[in-house]
Amino acid sequence: MHITLTKTQLGFIPTFPSDYENFQKIKNNETVEVILRKPRNLLFHRKYFALLRLIFANLPERFRGKIKNEDDLLIAIKFAIGHTEKVFGLHGEINEIPKSIDFEHMDELEFEEFYNKTLDVIGEFIGDNKTIEQELINFY
Repeated sequence: MHITLTKTQLGFIPTFPSDYENFQKIKNNETVEVILRKPRNLLFHRKYFALLRLIFANLPERFRGKIKNEDDLLIAIKFAIGHTEKVFGLHGEINEIPKSIDFEHMDELEFEEFYNKTLDVIGEFIGDNKTIEQELINFY
């Protein structure tokens, strides 16, 4: 069961009518396990992909031809910041693959950390973070 709650001065309350219906299914004194996740901000998600478009459109010469599109850029960033996991292959080898940043796998706080690490990596390889943020405001 999935329920979205809003924190108030009185505690957590169901956010939507469907959440209230699910909340009512839990009996008084019944114990439930809760995992708190802050839902992702869609506008912030879009801002991140605008950042990728901006960076891809202004790639330094040394990266052109190696990074063919925004998806390649995202993968390169994931590897650069260590947003990867190790998986075992059928022949016993260990492979490293990028983790997902979709809404199911990452809440808002994790995504904000990922965004900030992306800015650090871009600043390291391409230029100053403050300039990048200002350009993003103009681009977005």
